[in-house]
Amino acid sequence: SRPEFHVIQPPAGLPLRILLQRIGEDRPVFAHPDLACADITATRARHEGYGAVFVAEFGHWTVMRDPTGGVYCLTGRDPGTGL
Repeated sequence: SRPEFHVIQPPAGLPLRILLQRIGEDRPVFAHPDLACADITATRARHEGYGAVFVAEFGHWTVMRDPTGGVYCLTGRDPGTGL
């Protein structure tokens, strides 16, 4: 819905969606996974139980750090549709 985003549509039945975002900054390429969650609060608690650490919270997503130091986001989207 915004010009800096591009969605790669998967084949039917594949529960993986790829969203590309152009940042507009001169920096190395970077990527991290976003996980769609019906309930971000419950999912965050479960991930923290697995050793992830809360980093920051925004309007519709929460940034987490996994036990190896990788960053990922929990997003408030329908896991089935990605919307």
